[in-house]
Amino acid sequence: MNWYDLLVVSQKFLVFGCIGWLVEVIFTGVASILHGDKKAVCQTYLWMAPLYGLIGLILEVMRAVPIPFWLKAPLLYVPLFYLAEFGYGWLLEHLIGVCPWNYGRGRWTPAGLINLKYAPFWLALALFADPLARILQVCVEAANKAFGA
Repeated sequence: MNWYDLLVVSQKFLVFGCIGWLVEVIFTGVASILHGDKKAVCQTYLWMAPLYGLIGLILEVMRAVPIPFWLKAPLLYVPLFYLAEFGYGWLLEHLIGVCPWNYGRGRWTPAGLINLKYAPFWLALALFADPLARILQVCVEAANKAFGA
């Protein structure tokens, strides 16, 4: 990998991390309003940016899988989201002693690390993954060209 490729991957990692934070802030803010909180309190964790950045990069690789997008989102992307959330939560529990999010123990919340009731929201997000990646690719290439990278 040359320096330019490393630069592009780093840029995408950072942008995907920030997009993930933004999506989580909007999601938790809307949920807050729906639960009657007029302040619309939002929440995310600093720990989430690396996870969102990594998921974004993995999704880029998965875009090359030769199956129709409408199958890719539910069959590849949503399971990736759950696997990443579970694995990262487990890793944080073992590294720092706590997983920042805790869904509690229950039928829909394996080990308290994921919430299967969120599947429709993950699917909606997955449906935006490919168009977002295409837009991001154009933006990164244009910015790098403009700044001579």
